[in-house]
Amino acid sequence: MSGATRYAPNDFAYNGRVAAALVPCLATIGLLGGRSVITVMALGSIAGYMCDIMQYRDGAYTASWLTPFATACTFSITVFSTSSSAALWAQICLVLAVIFIMALCAMWASLQFKHFQMHNPAVALAFEHLVITASLPAAAVMDTIGLSLFVDVSDLPYYLAVVLCVMYGYLGRPLRSSFYATRAPAPAAAAGSSSKTAAAAASLPAARVQLRRDGALMALTTVALPPLVYTAIHLELLFKHPVHVYSVLLCGYVPMLVVALMPQGMWWVPGGPGVAKSMQTIMLVSVHASRTHTHICPHTPTPKHTHTQTTWYQRIQLPEEAQLCSQPCMRRVFVLLNCVCVCVCVCAGVSVVRYSSRFRGSRGVPRIRSVH
Repeated sequence: MSGATRYAPNDFAYNGRVAAALVPCLATIGLLGGRSVITVMALGSIAGYMCDIMQYRDGAYTASWLTPFATACTFSITVFSTSSSAALWAQICLVLAVIFIMALCAMWASLQFKHFQMHNPAVALAFEHLVITASLPAAAVMDTIGLSLFVDVSDLPYYLAVVLCVMYGYLGRPLRSSFYATRAPAPAAAAGSSSKTAAAAASLPAARVQLRRDGALMALTTVALPPLVYTAIHLELLFKHPVHVYSVLLCGYVPMLVVALMPQGMWWVPGGPGVAKSMQTIMLVSVHASRTHTHICPHTPTPKHTHTQTTWYQRIQLPEEAQLCSQPCMRRVFVLLNCVCVCVCVCAGVSVVRYSSRFRGSRGVPRIRSVH
């Protein structure tokens, strides 16, 4: 059975899902970086497209890596060369987040080239795994910054919860690898068995892009990040008004409810469908209990933060305003996002190493092992 499944170059099947996570991040980077960053992105994209049109594969592949690299360098120069009032640590962490997202974009672009897949099968598998599993937490970090430019700070956790639930539906549930291929059946049994073979291949754990720990970490990010962001924003008033406690629970149990009720939302729970069903029931009971307990809280008026109201255009003027870290609540949010960035980088590296150990090379071609 171990020889029945093998690696095969193929079109990357999840471009739409990854684009839903990374394209808003690129838009946020363009808004924060200004004209110079947008110009570098546009010129690099045009150069890569022209090379692809002229069927110059090496040039298009080089452009797919040089453009994110040049964008990250331009963004770094823009941030560090401005006379901003933001703290140095905030600028460094923002630059590191941009570098991580640009690296994901370069890996995503590399997966579009068949010659890259044929010559570097192990790297292609690692890139696919990293792009799909790291896009959600990376998008969570950058989308939090992007949403803070357009919505009021007090409403930020609610918008973030909606975005994360959508991203979990796209990337958090089990996905079959684009490069997974079953060995063709015998000619006599080929007729009428292709659909059954595809269904059986999709159900194999070895065919999944994500590991169970990846699904658990993405679910944890979806459930835990909105209430943590709300806590960071309203830390001074959190225990002075019951409505804030209710809001923290609301930001937590609504994503938990979405994850529990989503088809295959609890696939990462070990022990089979029975354990996952029990875990789903426990989560639903916990959500109902917290809602029943917090429903009796008096609806006191929510105190408003006395921060200066600015338009989104004024907030993104990094050389002049640096509004992202000018408020104490946003400084705490940045500290939280920094911790998320560090955890994402560490978990991504460990996950790629563990994911690569599932494959065994045969003349340089990885073989997918079946897990019983």
